[in-house]
Amino acid sequence: MSADIRDARPSPAQAAERVWWGADATYAYQPRLGGPGTRVTLTGDALAYAVGPREGRLSLRDVAGVRLRFHPAKFAHSSYETEVRTWGGEKLKLGSTSRTSITGVKDQGTEYAAFVRALHERLANLETAGGFRGQPPVVYRGGFSALRWWLVAVLGFATLAGLVAIFGIALIDRQWNFAAFLAVVSAFVAWPTVEMIARNRPVRYTARALPERLLPG
Repeated sequence: MSADIRDARPSPAQAAERVWWGADATYAYQPRLGGPGTRVTLTGDALAYAVGPREGRLSLRDVAGVRLRFHPAKFAHSSYETEVRTWGGEKLKLGSTSRTSITGVKDQGTEYAAFVRALHERLANLETAGGFRGQPPVVYRGGFSALRWWLVAVLGFATLAGLVAIFGIALIDRQWNFAAFLAVVSAFVAWPTVEMIARNRPVRYTARALPERLLPG
């Protein structure tokens, strides 16, 4: 009987055919100034991509893991990142900002978030239909790895504590100009550091329940 049950199960390809994919979705961004742009399109059960002249097609049925990350502000804009990894070792990264000049950055948070949600929706539908090759099908992670997060947290808070200590010494010695300078520097350093640590706290999530702190608001 068990053999009959196994034979009745659809293959990943057959399961994928039963999924309603909806309309295609496309996202494009420029990760580096002067470098190749990246364009990705969700079409059926695949993620077609073009990085400069290089083109390819990544089957969603081969996806092994997805990771969401947050990067603190660079030139006035924070950025978010999605990394897709396949069982074959392929990796594809998407970012929420495009570099337009040496100091210019274009925020594409709305378009990025919509595409990332569409990607997860297709993966969730494929998972429900049993159309993945791997078991378990996909591992969804958010933020840094545990080791990296602890290292960043310790170094970050140690740096902030050092700035506070120096600021206190400057006040005691009545070095007002130096204290004012430290206050300005601390304001620019403290918030991005705290935000990076808070948003990149390691988390496991599901395709239908994405961590909002790792998506543009």
